[in-house]
Amino acid sequence: RYVFYPHQVGGHFRMVKPAPGTRLEVELPLRPQREHRKTSGSEQAFARSNVSSGESCQINGSSIVLKPFDEHEAQFYCHTLSDEQLSSLQPFVPLFYGTKKLNREQIEVLAFSHMEAADKLPGHLPPDVDRADRESKRKYIVLEDLGGSATQPCFLDLKVGCRQRSVRHDTKKRAHMARKAVKSTSATLGFRVCGMQCLDKKSGQVQRFDKYWGQKVTPESMSKTLSMFFSLGLDEELGPLEGVSAALVEAVVDKLGRLESILQQLPGKRFWGSSLLIFFDGGAAQEGNLGSCMSSVRVKIIDFANFQDIGGDVPDLEYLCGISNARVFLQELLHGRPLDSPPANQLVPPPPAEVQDLEQENARQLFKDAKTTLLGFMCDDDAEDDEGHLVSNAQTISGATGRTLLREIAPRHMVIPEGCDTGDRSPSNSMGSLFG
Repeated sequence: RYVFYPHQVGGHFRMVKPAPGTRLEVELPLRPQREHRKTSGSEQAFARSNVSSGESCQINGSSIVLKPFDEHEAQFYCHTLSDEQLSSLQPFVPLFYGTKKLNREQIEVLAFSHMEAADKLPGHLPPDVDRADRESKRKYIVLEDLGGSATQPCFLDLKVGCRQRSVRHDTKKRAHMARKAVKSTSATLGFRVCGMQCLDKKSGQVQRFDKYWGQKVTPESMSKTLSMFFSLGLDEELGPLEGVSAALVEAVVDKLGRLESILQQLPGKRFWGSSLLIFFDGGAAQEGNLGSCMSSVRVKIIDFANFQDIGGDVPDLEYLCGISNARVFLQELLHGRPLDSPPANQLVPPPPAEVQDLEQENARQLFKDAKTTLLGFMCDDDAEDDEGHLVSNAQTISGATGRTLLREIAPRHMVIPEGCDTGDRSPSNSMGSLFG
């Protein structure tokens, strides 16, 4: 049995995980995969022995999550991370346990079992699985679930980079992504809030904020947003963070500093479209259990479907810009600076967009040339885009498309796109004042 992942705060398509109390048999990756565990406060890496394609093993369902399969992302985990140069990045990448296929019956049961009254929109109908999902199986990559053992998982998803890039983007798509970045903090700060799940210590309730909410966060309201996440709610009395909240921020700042140093030593690697996932156990923080709370802190890079190695001797300056500026905002929380204005003098300015624009164009041309060689005919730049990639890979769990897709995704969002008459489903938003 499988259930939808209840703590997903970002991404377009639903992740799933085995039902509580179950174990999962997975197909192991092709090459040995290095893992990281904490031993006496330090992270140590070791390689799983006897790991090869086609072999299987069983793992506890509570410790993993299934993400819809993407060939490029799977290649990153299976092959790229075995690269000696990228081995230093291992502590900041989720553990990869291989792949898993769900059959059509499992997908149908999953889709229909989730149709609970609390999640239904007015006029919400079950997904048309028979018509939309023509595949007998659906493939997933199996990753560690950072919140598997937490009592109150708190997640902050930051989309890093001055704009979203991909070799699959044609001219029209690239222009759209440039305009989209200007409307959020991506173009100025190098990162934006893509989703957040945090605990409100006053009400004891979990609050969830989606990417539409995150797009409204401005440089002026970014500090308040981050403070709400680490302080378990927005305090009326503003000042330097103290206690567990301060310790959380200090731990994340330290990890971001180490990650920044690693990325500076990775020339030619482009982490296009990836996010930074920050996690801690809000339950332990609320109880004031400093030891448990600190041991739960994780900072991971996720979403590698658009990772590229373009060569050259320059690291990913757009990604580094975002990491550095996120660290600056967090350091300001520790110092008690005013939360209604960005620390302008300390922020790293975004690098010239033209540099990575050219890198993206060159990488796309190589991608098209390789595809032409494989298919035997030329690919039209403006006709292809990434539609085929989305159709073949990034479908919803039910396989729904069009309006059915919108109905299925909508319950996961706290903000419904304009033009969709779905009734009043917006929860009370304690952060509404941040955006005017």
